[in-house]
Amino acid sequence: MICKKTLKECMEFYSKDILMSMMKDKGIEAEENMTRKDMCKKLADYMMQPKELELYFSCLFDDEAARLEHAIKEDFANDSYEGSYVIPMLLCQAEYAFRSTEDPEMFWLPYDVADAYLNMQSEAFTEKRKSQAYFLSCLMAVDTFYGNIPLKTIAPLMKKSEEEIMKAIIALPKELCHYMVINGLLYHRDLYLEDYGLACEQKDVPYYIPDDEELEELGRWGYLPTRAEMRALVNHLITERKMDVESAEYVSMWIQKITAADGSIEDILEYLEDFGTLETGEVPLDLVELLQVFQRNTRKLCNRGFTDMELSMAEPATILKQNQPIIFSIPYEENPQTLDVPFQ
Repeated sequence: MICKKTLKECMEFYSKDILMSMMKDKGIEAEENMTRKDMCKKLADYMMQPKELELYFSCLFDDEAARLEHAIKEDFANDSYEGSYVIPMLLCQAEYAFRSTEDPEMFWLPYDVADAYLNMQSEAFTEKRKSQAYFLSCLMAVDTFYGNIPLKTIAPLMKKSEEEIMKAIIALPKELCHYMVINGLLYHRDLYLEDYGLACEQKDVPYYIPDDEELEELGRWGYLPTRAEMRALVNHLITERKMDVESAEYVSMWIQKITAADGSIEDILEYLEDFGTLETGEVPLDLVELLQVFQRNTRKLCNRGFTDMELSMAEPATILKQNQPIIFSIPYEENPQTLDVPFQ
């Protein structure tokens, strides 16, 4: 995971144009007649500031933080310097990790960045990181379940005041700052322009309130991999469509996302054709039946997080904490081949 080079030395492989772009992204003013060496130093000095490092490392989820810390300690102990496939994507996006020239899926963590991460470990930092991870999970619920939601409605879930929520959003790293507050409503930026359409669909549907388990899955993976309808679909793709486990998990993730956005079964079949799972024009009746059940039991944006099945009940607001889906006609058995780590 660790390379023997420092952050500054890793940057020296970049062209002047790339370095200039990085400085602009991070709000660093370029001085007149700066050389590539000057740019690398200025960027590294800025990024290695404790407050800047903490801004990014405090956004790691528990499994990411534990895996990163373990790998760093192993490399330091064994004097091992090999690339890694498990460096958190946020660190790669923020230019704290560098892509291998031989394998584009492999990244390296500069020696001084790894050392700084170990040195920042403390009870206070861990508490801050856990709090930030929970906040990010709540934000993920906004674009997965609601599109927009009044601050006063989501504040109790976030365990923050409305003012604290606004300050916390502003303080996020730019790579994660996809949210905005307008007239007391918290929006995901990509969904803001669709506000009227969403309002027409959602009407007076109550807001579904996820529990801690769902929030953790949303924050870490961006979808809900352990729900019963997901496991039924994964099992079907493996046993009936002869897909390998990884492909079945990946395809099911995207089917859940398509369904959550109110996509039709035709949209899903087209996706499966594009993926190569189905032949052109193929419409397997057993898969269509499963997808119909899947659609009734998937949490949807147009339902403010409720499933169609839940909204068909007399009083959906009374089941705000009920997260187990209702599966009709599709038998469900836990697949022993389920992946430990869902796809992002």
